[in-house]
Amino acid sequence: MYWYEENGKKKYTLQKEIEGKTVNTAHPAHFTPTDKFSKERIILKQRYNIQPFHESTNIKNEKNE
Repeated sequence: MYWYEENGKKKYTLQKEIEGKTVNTAHPAHFTPTDKFSKERIILKQRYNIQPFHESTNIKNEKNE
């Protein structure tokens, strides 16, 4: 997990929240070809019209704030 300080430096931590702010994961989730829930994930994305690798638009880059 990582977060940005006010001066723009990236800091790593094991905590999930720093001063009430959520932190970002430093590494992507582990990929497995035998994904048990792939079908359900695809159905949900189709139902709510979410692109396969769509990033949320409400996530702000704390470095630019």
